[in-house]
Amino acid sequence: MLKKRISMLLVAVMIITGIPCMPKAEVSAASKDTYTIDVNDSSYDPRGTGRVTMAKDQGSYGICYAYALASAVETSLIKTGQADSSVDISDMQIAYTCSCTNLQCSPYKNSNRHTYYQILSEMNGGMEETSYYRAHRLGFVNETDMPIALLADNSTFDTWYNLANNYKYKIKRAYEVPAGDIQGVKEIISKCGSVVTSYLTSDYLYNTTLPVYSYNNVSDTLKDSHAIQIVGWDDNYSKDNFLIKPSKNGAWLCKNSWGSYWSKDGYFWMSYESLTQKFWGLTVTADANYDYYVNKDYNIMVGDSIDVKKDLAGYVDDDEEVRYVYGKDNYTEKDGVFTATESTESSIAGYSKIFAYVGINQVGEIKTVIKPTPTPTPTVQPTATPVTTVQPTKAPTVQQSSQPVVKPYIVPSKPSNFSGFSVPKTEYNSSLRNVDYKAVSGSTSQFKYRTDSEGNATIVKGKNVKKITIPNAIKIDGISYTVRKIDGKAFSNLKKLQTVTIQAANVKKLSKNTFFKCKKLKNVTITSVNLSNVSSATIKKCSKVKVKVVGRSSKAQSKTAAAFKAAGIKFSYQRK
Repeated sequence: MLKKRISMLLVAVMIITGIPCMPKAEVSAASKDTYTIDVNDSSYDPRGTGRVTMAKDQGSYGICYAYALASAVETSLIKTGQADSSVDISDMQIAYTCSCTNLQCSPYKNSNRHTYYQILSEMNGGMEETSYYRAHRLGFVNETDMPIALLADNSTFDTWYNLANNYKYKIKRAYEVPAGDIQGVKEIISKCGSVVTSYLTSDYLYNTTLPVYSYNNVSDTLKDSHAIQIVGWDDNYSKDNFLIKPSKNGAWLCKNSWGSYWSKDGYFWMSYESLTQKFWGLTVTADANYDYYVNKDYNIMVGDSIDVKKDLAGYVDDDEEVRYVYGKDNYTEKDGVFTATESTESSIAGYSKIFAYVGINQVGEIKTVIKPTPTPTPTVQPTATPVTTVQPTKAPTVQQSSQPVVKPYIVPSKPSNFSGFSVPKTEYNSSLRNVDYKAVSGSTSQFKYRTDSEGNATIVKGKNVKKITIPNAIKIDGISYTVRKIDGKAFSNLKKLQTVTIQAANVKKLSKNTFFKCKKLKNVTITSVNLSNVSSATIKKCSKVKVKVVGRSSKAQSKTAAAFKAAGIKFSYQRK
């Protein structure tokens, strides 16, 4: 079993990083077959209908992610009537594109350009940038354009870049749902024809007679994972068929990349309860020049409206649901029409943005400068000074004087209609989101945490258990909070604690006494690449602790390794 990392840059084809692939044909002819899938059906099996291609064999190459993704592209093209089951997408092109940046893959000499052998090494698991496909919306080519046989031919290396970028197909939409969301997976299959995921795999977990697979130890990690395509389901598939019996019936129909001779034509059943990564799906267009993105600028005033829905016409289908992300202090929104409610003059950027999404794909970005409505200068009407009428009286008899008579001065009153000037309220809104994050405190079976209204989470205190894993995010009521901090003494006086794994990629600091008086603590494993500040007293009064930094390469983990080295803490490095 070769351990290969999957970099599932799917969805848009976000292929997930950090997952090993397990190494282990041509398609049959069929006519076009457009179809619909009912998510309310208790089962769906597309085999024998021309809706899926035959299982390929990845051989000794650790590029399961590329085979799974290519198969998903093929299924999407069949479903939309743009191809039949003879379609064959290049697996090598996906692996190559995922293994390097434009500079690293460039056919022109530069200091960043990778060699043939560097590219082969990086292909076994792809690249670390998980949003590469999604951010740039790269495309695909046919197997005949870039066949897998080129991997073994060093003399063709300089042609790979041009072959890989001569797209025949492009991603139109991409969707994702979290692990465990059975109905969500069915809905993506109904849209795209299939989904891609990765699961924790081991030979002893297979019932090879049927064949079926089950593994539901949710406390484990996906360290020996393998990417597959899921093409169907059966809600009534008996739990008794599995070696490790799940709690309920139900299984996914999975297509592997170990050849059609493996298992039953390359397919197997996997329990709904098996440990997997997220599920990803995509739709593809055969229009290589497909334009998917709207970018507009507006200069408006408070009270003005802009019709973003109209701006997206031609880029979004009528039956597609658009999700908007925007600063709620700056606008109100109804059916895609945004009305400016507050000026952006006092914001740091001086403008606000409206982002439009379909699935996980951003399809529009509207930039607006909002000016306050001019406040009219109040007109001050002069107030007439009242004239005092003096009734004549009989003048007393006085002695004449040579001094002049002094008349009294009357001060004019303040105009009764003067109200001053109104100043429009301005406030910088930094969140630009429509997610209702909340500041709460809570706990899992392994640790206590607190969150804030900006979507951040802090690990406050570990619980007295044998094993603690700090994830990238904590999900509360369906909303994910990114773990960004671990409090000092978070793991202190935990008598049972033996193993701690820090997966949180956004944790940058380990403070003094983070691990304090944990006498049974033996292993601290770090998979985050951004840990840059480690106190020399991070681990204190804990005997015989081994620190391990895990990554796809020593270069990828150089920041974390340098932090431990600077702190004087011994550590070992392990390649995924």
